[in-house]
Amino acid sequence: MAEDEPILTVKPSHWNYFWYYVFFILIVPLVIALIKRASIKLWIYPNRVVVERGLLNKSYKKFFCGDVRTADVRQSLLQRMFGIGDILVSTAGQSGYEVTVEGIPNPINVQMVILQQKEEALGRSSDEAE
Repeated sequence: MAEDEPILTVKPSHWNYFWYYVFFILIVPLVIALIKRASIKLWIYPNRVVVERGLLNKSYKKFFCGDVRTADVRQSLLQRMFGIGDILVSTAGQSGYEVTVEGIPNPINVQMVILQQKEEALGRSSDEAE
């Protein structure tokens, strides 16, 4: 055996870094949650709704309130306890739900605003037709 070859290589045990791993496991989901939260926005305008997704790469989905078929709210028990829920919007151009935004605060109020804008848009279009 050569004198410059090690007989044994020893690294510290992973247990020595136990608390680093625990805090890493706690921090990573926090960072992921903050990034996901920052990567989606929902804007409701008088005649249209815009959903922006993405942080670096952006995608925008825009639809007019007059085209909305339904705006539904889905809430689990835990979501109800925290006053959040999912908004599911279906438009006339698609089958199924075209837009789903998860974890919206006060989802019933958001649903009401979308449906109110739909009614106003339909009222405006019928007034314009006369």
